[in-house]
Amino acid sequence: MRTSHVVVVSVMILCWSFNESLAQWVRSDGPYSGFVNSLAVSGTSVYAGMGDGEIGGYGVFLSTDDGAHWTGMNAGLKNTFVFCLAVSPASPLCSAGNVFAGTWGGGVFRSTDGAKSWNGANTGLLDSIVLGLYCIPVCGPNGSNTILASTYHSGSFRSTDDGSTWTSVKAGDSTLFAIAFANWGTLLFAAGEGVHRSTDDGVTWTTVNNGLTDTYVLSLAVLPDSNGTGTARFFAGTYSGGVFSSTDYGDTWTPTGLVDAFVPSLAVIDAKVFAGTDFGVLISSDRGSTWSVHPLLNEGIQTLAVVPVAEGSGVTHLLAGTYGHGVFGTTNYGTTWDDRSSGLVMPAVTSLVACPSLGVGKGESLFAGASTGEGGGGVFHSVDNGMTWQLASNGLNSMDVTTLAVAPTSGTGSNATLFAGTFGAGVFVSSDNGINWTEANNGLADESIGCLAVLPAPDSTGNSTMLISTHNHGIYRSSNAGALWTQVNNGLGDAVTTCFLSFGTALIAGGNHGVFRSPDNGVTWNLADTGLTNTSVQALAASGQSLFAATKGGVFVSTDTCRSWKSTALNNSVVWNLIAVPSPAGNGGMVLIANTGVGIRLSTNAGSAWTNSDTLSAGTYVSSTLVMGDNLFVGTHETGIWSRPLSELMTCVETSAPSVRSVFSLQQNYPNPFNPTTIIRYALPRQSHVTLAVFNILGQQVANLVDAVEEPGEHSVRFDGSGLASGMYFYRLNVGGIVQTKSCALVR
Repeated sequence: MRTSHVVVVSVMILCWSFNESLAQWVRSDGPYSGFVNSLAVSGTSVYAGMGDGEIGGYGVFLSTDDGAHWTGMNAGLKNTFVFCLAVSPASPLCSAGNVFAGTWGGGVFRSTDGAKSWNGANTGLLDSIVLGLYCIPVCGPNGSNTILASTYHSGSFRSTDDGSTWTSVKAGDSTLFAIAFANWGTLLFAAGEGVHRSTDDGVTWTTVNNGLTDTYVLSLAVLPDSNGTGTARFFAGTYSGGVFSSTDYGDTWTPTGLVDAFVPSLAVIDAKVFAGTDFGVLISSDRGSTWSVHPLLNEGIQTLAVVPVAEGSGVTHLLAGTYGHGVFGTTNYGTTWDDRSSGLVMPAVTSLVACPSLGVGKGESLFAGASTGEGGGGVFHSVDNGMTWQLASNGLNSMDVTTLAVAPTSGTGSNATLFAGTFGAGVFVSSDNGINWTEANNGLADESIGCLAVLPAPDSTGNSTMLISTHNHGIYRSSNAGALWTQVNNGLGDAVTTCFLSFGTALIAGGNHGVFRSPDNGVTWNLADTGLTNTSVQALAASGQSLFAATKGGVFVSTDTCRSWKSTALNNSVVWNLIAVPSPAGNGGMVLIANTGVGIRLSTNAGSAWTNSDTLSAGTYVSSTLVMGDNLFVGTHETGIWSRPLSELMTCVETSAPSVRSVFSLQQNYPNPFNPTTIIRYALPRQSHVTLAVFNILGQQVANLVDAVEEPGEHSVRFDGSGLASGMYFYRLNVGGIVQTKSCALVR
C-alpha cells in the first residue's frame, strides 16, 4: 500500500546520540584519600608508603614538590601493602639514594633508581611481614649501607650490604622486636617492646626501659641541645601512655605533659616537638612539658616527616600521613595545614549531590560521599565545578559515607542543609556547606545507612520529610530534619531498600524484593511489582508520567504509577544507577542516563532504544552519577570523579539502532538540499502508530507532520519550506517508541 500526504511546513528534527569522536571525559583532581603508613625524605624527594588490610595495598608514591603532588612508583613491587620505608643517607662514601620498602607479606623491596623500579631483597629474612626499616647513617667498608629491618614474627634483622643479605639481631638473649628507630651520634635506638640502645651499629642491644610505664613504644625522636646544657632530649611515643622523655640517653624515662594517648609518630623541627596521635597533631615548644592541639583535628596521624629547608626557600615543611585521608602539610609549625594528597589513592565515590552555595549568585557546590570500607572516605566539597576537591568531614564519626542528600534552602542567601548517611555511625547533618557535621540519630536502632532521601516539598513549618533505609531495621522517617526518626516498615516485610523516589502523590521505594508504593508519605507500603521480572531494584527515576526502575536485569518502565511494569530495550545488563534529566536540546524532552557499572547508556525515547557511551577506561567501575547544569559527573570506585558536558555526549547526527533498522526504515529526503519543497519517505512492516515531527536547530518543534495509525508499506510526505529561513533542519520518525532521525537543508 502506498499513501501520500501534502504538508506545508518548515523541516527540522533534533536528534541526540553519542558522538564518540567529540566526547572527552575530564578527570577531576580528587577526591584523594589513603592510608599513609610511612613517609621518608631524601633531599627533595618525599616517599609515601601506603596500604591497608581491606584493600590489600596501594604501594609507594613519590613527591618532588614538598608533597603537593604524588605519583605512584610501583614497577616491580610485587606486594603493594607498604608498611614502612627507609632511604639511605646522602654520603660520598655510601651508595646514597637507595629506597627500601617493607611490606605486609612480601618482605623487603629495594630500589636503586629513586623508586622507578623495585626488586626483592629478602635473603636471610625469615619473616615476610616487615614493620620497621632504618638506614644507619654509617657506611660499611665496602661502601654499602647498614640497614635494620623489624618483622612481625621473627624479630629484627641487620644487613651490611644494602639489603642483599640479612642476619638476625637480639636484645641480650631475647629477640629484638622493634618498629621505630633513631640515632644520636654513635648511639642507635630501637623501640617496640620497650626501648633498646646499641653502641655498635645495631650488632648488640641493651634494653633501657627504666621509668617507662607503657613499654609498647611506637615512635622515637631526638631534640638536640637548645639551652646550652649540651644534653639532647629523647622522646618515646607509646601505645596508650602518651610521650616519655629522657635526658640521659635513655637510661631513665619520665612522663611528659602528654599522657594517656596513642602516639605512633614523633618529629622535631627547631625547638618544637610534634606528636602524631589518633586525634590529630599536638605540639610542644617547651621540651614536652605542655602540648597544644593545632587545627589538624579528627585525623588519625600515622606518620610524620620533616622536609628540610630547600635552598633559597627558607621554609621547612612538616608532612603528616593519616589513617585514611592522605597527607597534610604545614609550613608554620602546625598553625595551619593544607591538603597534600593530590595524586594519592582515590576512594570509591558512593554519592554525588549539588546544592546552592552561601549567598546570592554563588552558583552551586558539589559534594561527594566516599568510602574505602576501612574509614578512608568521608565527604568532599568542590566549589570549582568538580575540578578540585577538599575534605569536608569535620564532626563525622565514620568516614565510610554511603549516601548524601540535600534539603531545600529555607530563605534567600541561606545554605542548603546537607545530610550524610554512613556505615556504622548513622546520619549526620550540616547547615554550613559541609564545614561541620553533627549527629542526627535519635530514634535509630540501626546506624548502618543504605540510602537517604529528602522529599521535595517542605511542610508548613519549612521542614522536609526525610526517609532513610538501614541494613537491618528497614525504613525510618523524619519530619523534622533528622532530629527524630520513626520506623515505618508497615507492608515492607524483610525487604532491604536501596532507593526512594517521590512520584506525584505517591512515594516509591525499590529494594531487594522489588518496588513498593506508599500513598501516605511512607507510613504504609504496598508491593507494586507486576511485570517486574527482576526484583533486585537498584535505582528509580521519573520522566513525565513514566516511572523507571533500574534492576540487575535491566531497566523497566511503568506508565501507571507502578501498578504494572514492562522491560525497556536495556534488558540484559545489571544497572546500578539511573537518572532522568531534561534534554540539552531545550525541547522539553528527557534523557535517561543508566550506569551499568562499566559504562554509561543513554536513552532519549523513554527507554525504547539505548546508546553506549565511550567508556572512561578499561575496568572503570561507575558507582554514582549526577547532572549539574550541562555537565554529567560520574563517581567511580578507584579513579575518582569524571565529567563531561551532556551537549558533548550528544550531537545532531543519525541515531544508530540496528534493531530499529530491521523493523522500519526512514529514508533521506529528496531533493536535499531543497528549495522550497522536498519529499520524505519511510516504510512500515506492520500497522503502527506513527508520528513525524519537525524541529529547528534549537530543538524547538515547529510542526507535527503525522500523528496517526498507518498500515504496513511505504509512505511519503511532502514538505514545503516557503517562508522559512535557510538552514539545517531535522525530521524525526517515531513508530511505537522507536525513533529514527535525519537531517535536511533548506537553501534559498
